[in-house]
Parts: sequence; C-alpha cells; structure tokens
Amino acid sequence: MRVVRTIAIMIALLLTGHVAAPCWGHTVKYAFETFEGTLEEASWRSGPADEIVADGGNPGAFLHVASVVTDATSIAASGPPWIWTGTYRNMGVIELGVDVELFGNNSKALDSPASFELIGDGMTAENATNDARSEDRPVSLELINNNFTPDDPTDDCIVVQVGKKLPKAGGGWGSYNFHVPSYMTSLPSGWTVRAACGGLSPDAVWNKVMEFVVEARFVLGDPDVQYPVEVWDVGFDNPRIRLGKNRGTGPSLTEIDSPWPSFGGE
Repeated sequence: MRVVRTIAIMIALLLTGHVAAPCWGHTVKYAFETFEGTLEEASWRSGPADEIVADGGNPGAFLHVASVVTDATSIAASGPPWIWTGTYRNMGVIELGVDVELFGNNSKALDSPASFELIGDGMTAENATNDARSEDRPVSLELINNNFTPDDPTDDCIVVQVGKKLPKAGGGWGSYNFHVPSYMTSLPSGWTVRAACGGLSPDAVWNKVMEFVVEARFVLGDPDVQYPVEVWDVGFDNPRIRLGKNRGTGPSLTEIDSPWPSFGGE
C-alpha cells in the first residue's frame, strides 16, 4: 500500500478506469508522503540514485538522493491524476510544501564517481559557470502542463514560485510551503511563467496549468537561474498538498492544526 497519510477526513478516490477528481467538501485537508513504504511505492521521486532511509527524516523515513551530478536537484510527482496531479482548480488546491535537508553539495568533487548525470541547459561539468552562487539557492515549486506531449517542449506551460533559501549543508531540516491559489483566474503575485506555452498570455498559462497539472516538481534553485554543476547529497521528506473549500470562492476555509507554517513561499 502506498504510504500517504492525511490529516482530517480524506474522501476516497473513485476508481472507474480513470481516477476522478475527489469532492473534498468544506474541510481543509493535508495529504503528505511519509516515505515509509518501499521505493517503488514512493509517489515523489528524483531519479535512479534514490533510496529510502528508515530514520533521520522529519521525522522517520525520508527520500535520500546522493552522489547526483546536476545543476539543480529536484523531486517530482507526475502521471495519472490522483492526489498530486490533475485538476487543481476543481480539487481546491491552496498549498504545496516539502521538507529538505542538505547533507552536502560540492563542485570540487566532480571527479568522484556519481550515480548518474542530469545536466540542465546543455551544461557539463567542464563548461559550467558560476552565474549564481550555490549558497544563494532558493527552493522553488514548478507546476507543469505539457499538453500531454512530453517529447515536445515547445508547447509546455509552466508556472513557478521561488521560495526561501536552502540552508547550508548540515543545517538540519527546513520546511518550504508555497501558496497555490488555484481558484484565481489571473496569475497570482509571486508566480512567474516559464516555457513557450504556445504564446499564451501569463493569465492564460496560469489557468491552463490550474485546469490540469501533469507534473509537480520541487527544485533546489530558481529554474530561471544558471547554477554551477555540483555533486549533491540531499534528503526530502513530507511532500504535501493542502486542499480547502474550492469552486472559485477564495480561501474561506476551516483551518486545522498543522506541523508546518502556511504560505511560507515568500
């Protein structure tokens, strides 16, 4: 069984060949991934270097991503619509979040064996430039609608919110929460648009993504900034989604107790 815990009452998804958008009612709810199952059951992944570590998370088990050579490590949830993807506006999504601990990142260790390479923007370890200081990295949230053409980036629609800075290595777990006002019909403050998206206006891009999120991704960095390629050792825990009273009426919500501060993406 996939390990996804919920706070408050979570209404079961209806399985009829496709996963229907749930009717969430009027109660604010969290669903979050604890990584207490097997790696194959994990709903959020980074890549082949992933492993689940039973202790040391925030709390308990966590997803450990080590010896990865990249300019910006990330984790993502994608696939058929269920808890993390789908019709955010109909679902009443108001917030996503994740906990991150940086164990180490070192550009001088590029000669060491690495599990795999994921180099962005055509960069390599040899030609990477220090266009941004690694210690100034934020944690960002990308929400993506690729028009169901994953091999054609020209029609991708992506909205991004850049959050607070990643702590230095050894600084412990940090929580990052991002306000996602899916009920809004214009691009909210704090959000930007990436990718061509067929030349749509920023407001049209926001609406298209809120109507169907194909992939949600937490990125260690600002996706619009070029960073040096480094060897990464990082932990992720409690990727989460928050749902409230929806249907375009704004955040008239019944609050619940939560271990995370809300709307901390500024």
